[in-house]
Amino acid sequence: MPPKKKSRKCLAQRQPTTAAVGPPTKARVVANGKLKLLVEMPLDVLYEIFGHLDPQSLLHVSYTSKALRAILITRNSRSVWRKCIAADHDFPPKPDNLNEPQWIEVLLGNTCSYCSQPSTCALWPFSVRTCDRCLGQRFFDEAGIVRAIKQPAEQCRLHLHIHAYAHYRRVYNLTDVKAQIEVFKGVDQADTDAVKAVQSSLLERQMAAEMHARKCENYVHVVLPRRQREEEKRFLKARLAQIETRLRALGFSEEIDWIHSVQSKLLEDHPLVKSFDEITDSSWKQISRPLSKLLHDIRDDMLEKKRKKLLKDRMQIVIDALKAYVSSKPVPSAIDDADQIYPSALDIITLPSIHRMMFAEVRSYVTDVEPDLTRLKSSLSPSALDALCEEWRTLKGRELVALLPASHRHLEDEADDELYSLRFARVFFRCAGCSEPVNFPRVLAHACARAARLGFRNLAGEEAWLWKRLDALPWNHDGARFEWDGAVARAAGAVIRACGCDARIVDQGDMDEEGAWLACATCEGQTGGKEREVFGWRRAIVHYLGHLNRGEDDPSWIHLRDEEDIRLAKRAEAHCRSRNDIEARTDAPLDYACVHCRERMSLSVVKHHFLHIHNKPTPVEGDDYRLHVDASMRGLRLHFMIPRRDCKTGRPTATKGKRKGKARARAAEVIDLSED
Repeated sequence: MPPKKKSRKCLAQRQPTTAAVGPPTKARVVANGKLKLLVEMPLDVLYEIFGHLDPQSLLHVSYTSKALRAILITRNSRSVWRKCIAADHDFPPKPDNLNEPQWIEVLLGNTCSYCSQPSTCALWPFSVRTCDRCLGQRFFDEAGIVRAIKQPAEQCRLHLHIHAYAHYRRVYNLTDVKAQIEVFKGVDQADTDAVKAVQSSLLERQMAAEMHARKCENYVHVVLPRRQREEEKRFLKARLAQIETRLRALGFSEEIDWIHSVQSKLLEDHPLVKSFDEITDSSWKQISRPLSKLLHDIRDDMLEKKRKKLLKDRMQIVIDALKAYVSSKPVPSAIDDADQIYPSALDIITLPSIHRMMFAEVRSYVTDVEPDLTRLKSSLSPSALDALCEEWRTLKGRELVALLPASHRHLEDEADDELYSLRFARVFFRCAGCSEPVNFPRVLAHACARAARLGFRNLAGEEAWLWKRLDALPWNHDGARFEWDGAVARAAGAVIRACGCDARIVDQGDMDEEGAWLACATCEGQTGGKEREVFGWRRAIVHYLGHLNRGEDDPSWIHLRDEEDIRLAKRAEAHCRSRNDIEARTDAPLDYACVHCRERMSLSVVKHHFLHIHNKPTPVEGDDYRLHVDASMRGLRLHFMIPRRDCKTGRPTATKGKRKGKARARAAEVIDLSED
């Protein structure tokens, strides 16, 4: 036998313990809240207030309390719902089988239309919301409909018109399908017109349901989210305006104006500002201290960025003024004096007079920059730039003179010009950025002197900020870019003496006027042959350095004095110029500059540039293009070759072996340059 059940004592029979005995508690009072007065208002006034709400807000009001819901679901309140729907032009039309509150509940609510449980999906063609349980009981897919009505599948498909999608399945309403079957049963199947009329009405009903479903989808998933975003944006904008007004009252007007000027969202996107709570005195006490600290923190950043903007504006004035000034001057060439070398904009601002105006202290957060800019513009007039450029050349020339050894300074004949020593033909400097010797005035325009170097972006300061912005540096700003090159000076002195000039006093202009041509006796003795390579004095220095770099002894030179040799050398140079576009295309330095647009180019593209850019098929050197001031000393990459001639007979010298190249008809012209 099963065990007997124990009898339970009811709550009244249980005796309370002494521990449970205590003082009597007060009854719990439930407050009606702030809506108590709203319910007590006259109905006509209440209906007028509710009539100005949108459908979604009216639905939410009906959820707030039982008293309000009892007022809004009466027959007299139907006009309120109609007024709300009529005011919303995007609201989908109401189906015939639902009243206004029911339709708003289906469209905007979240409960099942059958059991009032939380809904999981909306079936717009049927104007219902369902939960999972009601969905499985009332809506079926095609196979479920066939099983439910117990008819052949082919016959069932004739009645499957209105459908919806739930959980990625096409479903049909079983009641609706059965109603369609009953309609077809009442029609004589032999009457084709009646059958077509029924089918046509069903198709029209299906199209209307699909169109209505699209309107509902658009309203719920497009219109309402867009309205919500706009409403949130308006609320946040109003909240931001209230916060800014209170912050301005605390003395942060300049910081807020700066935030607006730079279009920053630092304050707008702050979590304490980007909130949907109303601004009250109590809430302001909670957020005012963090926001005040934030504005205090950005004050230094604001001043720094304002200062950078002032520097940028002033720098642009210097750039524009210098660009207009330089464009009015002729394009400098490699044989011009230093007067044709112009500083860069960064070089101009290093001069003391401009530097003071560029980096003047900002007197307040909102600085009146017009007086400073006006004074700066007047200091950059063409006449003022003449003086500034001359001042810069003098300062940099003194820096270069300080690098010269005492033996290379010349102060006897040119006591009034301390920079004259730089014009000597044997004065060369070594660049830390490239391996090529640099003379004066090329050193003032040398590209390496202003090139941005590795790690320069790590420099700090306002001047460094301008350097980073322009991706360049002032000329030799650290003083370590150039140094005296004794090896090149030695080679230059030897070449100058080989040309028959005094290396102690001759300058570059004198050497260019001399126009001497040399041949390397050392190379001819090593190679022999029927031809010899000839050099101008600058190319000869580069060739001399090649011997030294290979660890060889100082070469000997042959000074070509015969007029025929000089004529052949000039013709060889002209021939190399004409063939430069063919033989030197792979190694073409940008040694030339266009006089019209100042673009640097190689000799191989000169004709192409003038033909397609300036519509000039035959450019003239000197008038249309010139050797750039920073042109390489190597010049053309081709060799200037001429026949080896016997100066006594005037015929080319016949040589049978390499050792024959040492024998020269004019042995007196072979100069030993072992002494410096």
